[in-house]
Amino acid sequence: MSAIGEFGLIDRIRKGGLAVAPGVLVGIGDDAAILEPSPGNLLVATTDLLIEGVHFRTEFASPYAIGRKAMAVNVSDIAAMGGIPRHALIALAIPQEVPVEFIEDFYRGLREEGARDQIAIVGGDTSSSPSGLALFLALLGEVERDRYLTRGGAKAGDNIWVTGRLGASAAWLAALEAGFRVAGEGSGVITGPGIERLAAEEREALVEAIQAHLFPTPRVKEGRALTMAGVVSAMIDISDGLASDLGHILTESGVSAKVYRERLPLHPATAVVGRLLGQDPWVYAIQGGEDYELLFTSPNGPWTVEGTLAAEGLTLPILIGEVVEGKEGGFLIDSFGGSKPLTGGYQHFQIGCQMPEAGC
Repeated sequence: MSAIGEFGLIDRIRKGGLAVAPGVLVGIGDDAAILEPSPGNLLVATTDLLIEGVHFRTEFASPYAIGRKAMAVNVSDIAAMGGIPRHALIALAIPQEVPVEFIEDFYRGLREEGARDQIAIVGGDTSSSPSGLALFLALLGEVERDRYLTRGGAKAGDNIWVTGRLGASAAWLAALEAGFRVAGEGSGVITGPGIERLAAEEREALVEAIQAHLFPTPRVKEGRALTMAGVVSAMIDISDGLASDLGHILTESGVSAKVYRERLPLHPATAVVGRLLGQDPWVYAIQGGEDYELLFTSPNGPWTVEGTLAAEGLTLPILIGEVVEGKEGGFLIDSFGGSKPLTGGYQHFQIGCQMPEAGC
């Protein structure tokens, strides 16, 4: 980094960005960005702070993958509000020994992930760091004044839905803990204990789990379709785990819920990796997190909800439970009708293992 300095880095970042982007009057290069939202729309804002050693480790993910995921998880937050992502600001604290190519690859990942939704990087800041990388991303979006969604609003009698399959991201984290590694994203080359004895299905499952963990797909189209159809009462993206994130909806809405385990959509890799590691794959799906699917409640029937996404050519959501009266939280119902509290999920500042059933 010392070879080109702060301003040299900013110049490289600026040259790699969008030359023209909707709503950007002034972008990178001035004291602040000047942005113009669409007439009548509200501003949606979200942020993420990524710390080396806490959120990512450079030996487990390339700078390109880190950039892709940093953008994706913020886009997912905007999607959960029913919004359209528009503009990003990035701040970096960079150790002197980090090569400029690392930062360029990180920005390449940011830009490629953002290109899906025409997101423009419009500014940010850089600083030296005495101890590890720190990455801060702020994402701005917009939503129609009468269409935005929140975690509150679920009511007894609503159905609970999820937009896709769960657990693969957590399955890869469990595989990392067990000693498995990937030679390079997209290479399909896995190393680890007993790798030569793994069946083709197990190798493929590990590769799928890696992809799910490093390159999640934010459900912007699904969020927009559901929002504009007016069929959602509350929505959140699954970042900390199904149990934890459903708990946020229930707390904000003042209700309880029943979730039926047999209805939960396991990602195909989830079950295979769980079996390989001798762990319960349901734990990955319920407590693991980082799936970035949308979890939502709706007073409408299955025909209406499924039809809303089918009309846009999108994957059908899965009905997993229902909202009920009470403030006791969520309950997981097994195939025999047995019930237990729906708990778990990731929390910063929590001491000790956060997925004990998965063997950590």
